[in-house]
Amino acid sequence: MSFLDSFSSALPKEITLEYLKQFVPVEWWDEKPEWAAVSALCRCGKFDVQDYLKRYPDVEQTDIDPVLHFVRHGIKGNRYFNCMQDTDCGGYKVNLAYKAFKNGEYEKALKLYEELGKKIGVENFKQNIDICNKNIKKQSYSNCNKNTIKVSNVSHEIDDLKKQNTVLKEHIKILQNDLEKYYSGEKKNAQ
Repeated sequence: MSFLDSFSSALPKEITLEYLKQFVPVEWWDEKPEWAAVSALCRCGKFDVQDYLKRYPDVEQTDIDPVLHFVRHGIKGNRYFNCMQDTDCGGYKVNLAYKAFKNGEYEKALKLYEELGKKIGVENFKQNIDICNKNIKKQSYSNCNKNTIKVSNVSHEIDDLKKQNTVLKEHIKILQNDLEKYYSGEKKNAQ
């Protein structure tokens, strides 16, 4: 069983590996999965350190960070941790930001990540903020391209209408000439 499989199965049901992936660069999960796991657990704010230390007092004796201990030793020792309530750690906003991000609502997600950054530390959400900004720029560029295409299409339609108008004017002139000839011929025949 790989480290990520073990890690994922040791997580409380409230936290998924997919949820944790938003907190650290994607490549870390491939290159440094243990480091990614520690960083993600620290950044998400869900790991209840006090409960873990109370439950496993030997951890405090080791001088190892409780989250690092869980990742390196606790998983193998079938230890677990409780999740902090969303209201305790800003997790509610993290979940809202994550959902907004997944739904492509990057401006909403950006606002939430920036608020969380002010509360918990901007370095914890820098990657999320950067990704939101990039996606907002892409959406803006995409919308600009759509508008350019619309304007371009309208411009072509106007050109086509102008050509049709010119053709119609020529037809009207021909009809007017024909009518004038017809009526002028009737007048001559009537005299």
